Amino acid sequence: MTQTADMPLRCSVLLANAEQRYAVKSALKDYGRTLMFCSNVAESAKNVNRFIDVYLTQPATTPGDQRRQLPAHGYELELDYIPTISSADFGEWKADIRARMDEIVQQHSLGAHSQASQAWLLAASAGGLKAVTEFLRCTEPRENIGFVYAQHIESNHVDQLVKMVRRHTSWQAEIARENSFVKGNVVTIASPDHGIKFTQGGRISLGEPEPKDRYRPSIDGLCAELANYYQSACGMIAFSGMGDDGVNGSRSIKAAGGKVWLQSPDSCEVPALPEAIIQRGEFDRCAEVTILARKFRDLSGYRIREEARQ
Repeated sequence: MTQTADMPLRCSVLLANAEQRYAVKSALKDYGRTLMFCSNVAESAKNVNRFIDVYLTQPATTPGDQRRQLPAHGYELELDYIPTISSADFGEWKADIRARMDEIVQQHSLGAHSQASQAWLLAASAGGLKAVTEFLRCTEPRENIGFVYAQHIESNHVDQLVKMVRRHTSWQAEIARENSFVKGNVVTIASPDHGIKFTQGGRISLGEPEPKDRYRPSIDGLCAELANYYQSACGMIAFSGMGDDGVNGSRSIKAAGGKVWLQSPDSCEVPALPEAIIQRGEFDRCAEVTILARKFRDLSGYRIREEARQ
């Protein structure tokens, strides 16, 4: 399969061994690939500040805590064996790499035009619907940014959330569905009927819901999934609500390098959720909804920051 010109894969090689890096780089060059970066994990964490589609690495290169250092990415191509370029089996190995990369290109081509490179969770419970609507009304859709909306709500009201977003804001909206993505310009609504996980490449996998005696959809669960896949390219904004679902999630987001913002409790219809995060979680900003929306526009590059105009 030939990669189309309008759908380039952003590839990086992360290997500790310089000779192995050279072998992989040579194979990709022969395949017509241009690398964004070729070094070790620590150097990548310091120098790569954009979304990467494919990391080529070895399992031992990115153990546990080091994975959190990686910039946001879509796929990982794990290389259990890497020959030197002078090895007799280098040609056969290179052909295998090409076949595996072709599979990734095929998957990438199905969603690269719509998949968001940044994902933010809009988390709300009692009293949060009005606040979320106001926030979305004050922001404009962006191709690189997608929202996941987790509202503690009964299953038969989910369709109303979709209609609300479409009717009162500039954002598109859809219910999370199997094998889809978090898309730019779109608010993806999490249903209480399903848990959500992100598979390799960022595809949504719908699973069993939380038990009925727990919050549904789970804000904590969605934060953990977003943090695991999007790493530092994710965030959460917690609005009015009851309970403490989101406290653990705020820690997950922050541990991955993402941002956590809160609606100020004194502006909430029900302040328990942001108060719980303030007391027991982690956050970066706390303000009224319109201020959060303005800061989000600034953060997302909608307009020049106020301080830059002075």
